[in-house]
Amino acid sequence: MTVGAAAATSVVVVNATTITTVTPEHSARAVDVTVTTAGGSGTP
Repeated sequence: MTVGAAAATSVVVVNATTITTVTPEHSARAVDVTVTTAGGSGTP
């Protein structure tokens, strides 16, 4: 999982629709979040 251009840490898949993570430090602004799985990647 990436947040902006940085990798997230402590990623936990809670269930089929929920993921929790610690986001990397960045300035307060909107950033893209990309989730990557064995089946590919996507931006929710």
